[in-house]
Amino acid sequence: MKGTNKLSAVILSLTLILGLAGQATLFAAIDPGLGAAASFSIIAQTSITGTGTVSGDVEINSTGAGITGLTDAMVGGSITSSDGVAPSTATLNPTVQANLSTTNDNIAGQAATDSIGPVLDGLTLTPGVYDIGAGRLNGGVLTLDGAGVYILRASSDLVSSGTISLTNGARACDVFWKVNTLATINGSSFVGTIIAGTGVHFGANVTLDGRALALGGDVTLLNDTISGPTCAAVPVPVPVPAPTPASATLHVIKTVINDNGGTAVASDFTLNVTGTNVSNPSFAGSATGVDVTMDAGAYTVTEPVVSAGYLQTSSADCSGTLAAGETKTCTITNDDIAVAAAAPSAPRLIVNKIVVNDNGGTNVVSDFPLFIDGDSVTSGVENTSTVGLHTVTETSNSSYLATFGGDCAADGTVTLALDDVKTCTITNNDIAPVLEVTTSVPTIFQTAVVNTTVPKLPNTGLAPSENNVPWNVVVPTGIFAILSLAYFIRRKQTA
Repeated sequence: MKGTNKLSAVILSLTLILGLAGQATLFAAIDPGLGAAASFSIIAQTSITGTGTVSGDVEINSTGAGITGLTDAMVGGSITSSDGVAPSTATLNPTVQANLSTTNDNIAGQAATDSIGPVLDGLTLTPGVYDIGAGRLNGGVLTLDGAGVYILRASSDLVSSGTISLTNGARACDVFWKVNTLATINGSSFVGTIIAGTGVHFGANVTLDGRALALGGDVTLLNDTISGPTCAAVPVPVPVPAPTPASATLHVIKTVINDNGGTAVASDFTLNVTGTNVSNPSFAGSATGVDVTMDAGAYTVTEPVVSAGYLQTSSADCSGTLAAGETKTCTITNDDIAVAAAAPSAPRLIVNKIVVNDNGGTNVVSDFPLFIDGDSVTSGVENTSTVGLHTVTETSNSSYLATFGGDCAADGTVTLALDDVKTCTITNNDIAPVLEVTTSVPTIFQTAVVNTTVPKLPNTGLAPSENNVPWNVVVPTGIFAILSLAYFIRRKQTA
């Protein structure tokens, strides 16, 4: 029992898969090929009756007596029969009948794309193989849409009183009707090759763009026209593209004026153009100009960054609207800006203090307070002052000799004007010390105080050196020695 269930499940699965695959497949029609029968407009087996106009060959698989009404003058090709008797002009070729039978079998063997009908009015079909049952076109229109082969198979008879419309590349020579029994064609027109099992009958004044080929039975005409089938494709409408807006041109010039010391050139400035389909939306400026094309319409030219030191102006046509085919010129000018002269500044005065300690002095700069017009200042610091005469002073020190220099006069005065920056220098040099000697002399000498100033050495014009005589030591020492000798002589005399 379990084995039976499993087998049933497998069969059911395969059935579903195959069923789904079958539903998903759409079979394309293949041209069945007519071989030697391709040149024939009419083929009948028993008889051909009536009159009309026929463009191709006509054949009856019987004697020429089976053709009534149709004459050789009505046929564009040849008329053939089994005996070649008039109106026949030749005997039939057995290959034609064999090829027609093969074509019929080929059509029957092709897989169906779909089953439709039997009423065909108002349908639109694409290339494929269609089973239509007992096909009927009851005065309406059947549309065949698109290039490719169309095969329509009627399981019994076919009756038409409507028309067939070929669109988007569909052609009459690609349409095949397989009718198992009788095909009856009325109305004004019909399209395609009809292969019928028991005959093809036409109503009055029908135009067939195709063939009437009967595998059995007869073909009857009633002042009908059979031509083609034509293979010229019905022209497919070509979409007309929307007209492209005519372009316009903008000539953009960059002008740079350097009349105040500026050094920029046109290419130092970037220009942008906005609009529709702009050919060059951003570019370096050019003194000769750059041509920019765009669609007609609104536009704007800008300079997003204006270099420092330049004033930018634009001409009227640097924004607006361009008409088709129009050319406008936009000029953007950058003019360097004059640098304003600086206003004159207040005068400034610097007082520098120099201290020279070459005679044993120990003072430093900070020991000498400095003043400008009585206001305390610091050595080496720039002081803002006023235009006119000013006096530089210091707190004096008796151990130092002060002298003025730099921009100051000997008395420490200096005159200042706007923008002046002047420097006064006060040099303080320590003064050489004075030697004071005090001694008592015996009675023969009065107590004497000798004050002497060390004499300056004579100016020999030679720089001092280590071997020069230290007169400031020798002279006092000599005096002291003389006094001492006098003292000892006096004591000896009184002893």
